[in-house]
Amino acid sequence: MPNSRLLRRRIAAGLACLAGLGLAGCTSPREHRARIEELSALWVSELPEDSLAEMSEEIRALGDLTPGSPEALLSVPVLARQVQTNPAAIVRCEALRAAWALTAEIPSDPLVASPVTAPEFNAWMERFELLDADEATADGPEMQELARRIGTYRFPPSKARYAIDLAAVTAVRAWQRRPGAVQQVFAEIAPATIRHALVLVTLQAGDDGAAYVREEALIAARYLHPDTAFKRLGSALAYESDPVLIFAVLDSLEAVGRSAGEASVAALLDEAAASSDAAIRRRAQRIREELTP
Repeated sequence: MPNSRLLRRRIAAGLACLAGLGLAGCTSPREHRARIEELSALWVSELPEDSLAEMSEEIRALGDLTPGSPEALLSVPVLARQVQTNPAAIVRCEALRAAWALTAEIPSDPLVASPVTAPEFNAWMERFELLDADEATADGPEMQELARRIGTYRFPPSKARYAIDLAAVTAVRAWQRRPGAVQQVFAEIAPATIRHALVLVTLQAGDDGAAYVREEALIAARYLHPDTAFKRLGSALAYESDPVLIFAVLDSLEAVGRSAGEASVAALLDEAAASSDAAIRRRAQRIREELTP
């Protein structure tokens, strides 16, 4: 049963909805995102009663948004940041699940890192800010070119935090800033930029200290580009010993095999089929049979 203080807060929020919005939902995606970030900042120094349950509710609310919509994509960097930094494993797990629910349908790209050096990238950002401050140049050709360079920059896996920051900036520029040619450039490239950040976070979550966070990352591996998924799942198959996690690997191998073809996962299925665990052997053999034309 909910704590009385949490119950009073929900009742008050519900009354405010009825008063101001009739039967419509009263909490906007922007408010959900703001509350998640507020709770996350608060947890640095304290963990208020009921805040873990509230955080989970806020994350699930974002996960219920229409996949691929602007509000959904604006929410993914917030969720990705929780996956990477939140001290509560259950929050990391739920945030990863919600983020992929919002982005799974975005086409997957090979995992690459841009060859541009950090100083050059920073110079782009400084020039962008300078031009943006002047109305005469804020939407001009140079700004559009800089927007495309910045938005298509790809950080390596070791720089996931920066990838999240770039995804957040790109999303805001795409859907929350003034309309215009620069905004259109960001709107065009933002989905791929946001997805790249989530891919990096997912790869990191595969090494999380909590087994159920790793399990969620292995489930999400099916949404990665087949080459990246193969490497991530192969690594897990080599070092994980928990049967629950191995079955998560096999489930994702089946999903990747269905989309990319049996040959893309055949080597890993053969490896699993040689396991000392009879249940794992049977599952791997069954997947191979189902995928074979």
